Amino acid sequence: MKRGGWALLRVLGLASCLSPGWLHADDVAPGNPPKVLESAGALLGEMKELGQEYLDARYKRGMTPEKLAALAQRSARQLAGKRDGLAALRPQLDPASEFAARLGKFLARWPDEAAFRQDLLAEEAEGGRKSQGEIVSLWLLVPDQRKSLKPLFPLFRP
Repeated sequence: MKRGGWALLRVLGLASCLSPGWLHADDVAPGNPPKVLESAGALLGEMKELGQEYLDARYKRGMTPEKLAALAQRSARQLAGKRDGLAALRPQLDPASEFAARLGKFLARWPDEAAFRQDLLAEEAEGGRKSQGEIVSLWLLVPDQRKSLKPLFPLFRP
């Protein structure tokens, strides 16, 4: 009798994990065109990777303040370019959706390259963390359909 109870709990646990109750872009962004959400997901995915590359490079050996400033300038320029792509997609989104509202706040908070550069060059412990956190939180709301399979550890990347 005890085994039957545990088996039932396992089945219910598995069913709850596989149920469509997870928060997806359809729940957060209803009424938005799927192609626009995929484009936004791709741009946010690229921004997330750019920000992570900068955060990783900050701790490399031999990274002088001059090299760090040049890297921050280059990363800020690239992030601002992707941000402009998101701004171009925003009019195509349903203004009543949660994703459009969060994207609007993100675009207002990070208006240009100078804002990204200032965040990247912030204090040692916080540099790049604010913008990267907001980018990742937006990226989690939309589908990222880019074809990319990367190993977990950078050591094994080509």
